[in-house]
Amino acid sequence: MRRVNFAAGVLGDTSQPGVRAMINWVRSAGAITPQQSIAACLDVMGPLRSATRLYENC
Repeated sequence: MRRVNFAAGVLGDTSQPGVRAMINWVRSAGAITPQQSIAACLDVMGPLRSATRLYENC
């Protein structure tokens, strides 16, 4: 649980240049669906696989 909390703290700090760059990259796609937003965020963080249920509540 500590690792998840640490990652959330780091990625939630939008004052960090790397986090701002990730946000800007995702936003550069323009208007996208919630599912596309999830896919873009996962893509920018690296080759991550996600559970199908992640997209179900969008």
